[in-house]
Amino acid sequence: MASTLLSMGTPLKSAFTILNNQTVTANGVSSNYFTGIYKNLLGFIYVSSASGTVTIGLNAYDPTTRQSVLLASNTITSTGAYYIAVNNYAGQWFNMSWSVNGTFTLTITVYESW
Repeated sequence: MASTLLSMGTPLKSAFTILNNQTVTANGVSSNYFTGIYKNLLGFIYVSSASGTVTIGLNAYDPTTRQSVLLASNTITSTGAYYIAVNNYAGQWFNMSWSVNGTFTLTITVYESW
């Protein structure tokens, strides 16, 4: 779900909650999200429990071909806070993916800005 901050009617940024303290044990991909006018994406990943290895990807999504292309990723093996950043994104849609070997509890939020 997206939330938007407004200042005098002008959107400043949006945030998308991808996973909220969710345990993952298998590979997956999120829904597709529309970036609109925003071109900078910051994926914030909080790992509250970790066993094994997980790779989180931020992907460009093409709604015409229904294909995703990896833009940036982060491989994680322990608890803590991590991020993925994409600047000057030329597309308008993105999704997040995770490839997991083990068990992880994750919160993933993507922030977008100018």
